[in-house]
Amino acid sequence: VAVLGCTCSAFAGYMLEETLNISLAADASRMKRGTTASLQRSVWLASAAMLMTAYAFSALTSALPLFYVPMYHWGPRELGMVATGFGFSMAFYNIMVTKPIIKLFGAARASMFASILMGMAVLACSMVPSAAIHVIFMLSEFAIGWALQLPALSEMIAKKVSPEQRGAAMGMLVSALSLGRAVSPFTTGYLYKADWLV
Repeated sequence: VAVLGCTCSAFAGYMLEETLNISLAADASRMKRGTTASLQRSVWLASAAMLMTAYAFSALTSALPLFYVPMYHWGPRELGMVATGFGFSMAFYNIMVTKPIIKLFGAARASMFASILMGMAVLACSMVPSAAIHVIFMLSEFAIGWALQLPALSEMIAKKVSPEQRGAAMGMLVSALSLGRAVSPFTTGYLYKADWLV
């Protein structure tokens, strides 16, 4: 499920980049006439990418403890250490890595790069039996992907909407983030217990 979410996010990022290639002159003309169809499409695509990414993030972080306990016999101490390391690694990436990557590759490509990293991390976590490698992929690939996604999508939206629309656009993006994280635990719990997946 998390891989599907990251794949959809990467596709949405690609479509968003294509959408945002509309000329500034055309955008300005539409805004003067009060028509914001192209801007709305851009915002909706970015929000869809954020929704899928947040769903994948929440699915992974809520499901992994369910697997870690029987696989590695971990307790609250080990799970807490992994979660703390994940949080510190994301903080480091946000401070030191996110801005240079977005500046180097552009926001749209950084968003696709983030989705690919998270997808690879989820695949690795499901295929590798080693606890150490699980943690490495969580703290490196998935953490940097998650740290990149929101800033990249926010920058894309901020550059393409008018100042009057910026608040509504960012509100939609953050709402998609919250919705993905709110819905994911319910479906993840169902899928974890589903007999047809065993």
